[in-house]
Amino acid sequence: MTTNNEDKLRYDATVLARKIARDNFTKKSVAEERVKHFVELVRDPQFIRYMQSLQANTPLVQQSKAEEMNDKVYAPVDYDNDFIPYSMGKYIDVNGLEHEVLNHILHSTTPLMLIGEKGNGKTHLATHLARTLYDEGILGAFVPIQGGYNVGDKQIIGYNRLNGLSGETVKGWAVKVIEAANHHAKSGKITIGFFDELANSNPESTLVLASLLDGRRMIQTQDGKVWKLEPNAKLAIIATGNPSHYAGVNRLQEALLSRFTGFYVKIPTDKELEA
Repeated sequence: MTTNNEDKLRYDATVLARKIARDNFTKKSVAEERVKHFVELVRDPQFIRYMQSLQANTPLVQQSKAEEMNDKVYAPVDYDNDFIPYSMGKYIDVNGLEHEVLNHILHSTTPLMLIGEKGNGKTHLATHLARTLYDEGILGAFVPIQGGYNVGDKQIIGYNRLNGLSGETVKGWAVKVIEAANHHAKSGKITIGFFDELANSNPESTLVLASLLDGRRMIQTQDGKVWKLEPNAKLAIIATGNPSHYAGVNRLQEALLSRFTGFYVKIPTDKELEA
């Protein structure tokens, strides 16, 4: 003998199955077969108990979600060797910003935005300071990402992919930044997360970085897992951006832009370059 609740669950599931079949299958025989299979499924006692546990939001469901998250396989990342900063050659500090930006990296937790025309050395300044700090044993990792129209949630947060006969999750830039900083926290070294041409990326996707850039210092991935910066971890976030009138440059949302301290990098004159 069934309860009224079970009957309602079966009825709702049957209606849903018929709607799915009607919307997605053109052949009547295929649709009817799918409906028949679904009706058999929702009559299964185990399925009914599961649906009831979902409605009640019991610890059983929460436990299954936690187990699923813990069983997730992540693509390996070597935080000691994968993020050694590269050199772009000799840097000439014609803007006089080198020491100011360096001081900000070492002593401030506020994210830094280098703004200016293309070709004026924004990226060169950031990579030059990162390489200098690495050579002096102060920097543990330099985690870069190149912004662009195709940079969205997958690149920033992460995504799933096949690996042989199984799957794995590839960590996005924001997760790698946090994990690199936590990894190097025990040695006291700094991690720099570098987002080149931030405003060229999808503005809806970049807004997810707000929780990483403010006092929360964390990011939540789509599976619900929270990646948080450890209290003793040292993380500096540097971004670059061209003026908004440039082609392909999006206007950053105010909620994100307000979290940065900005430095304007001007184009050097011929006289400054000669000096």
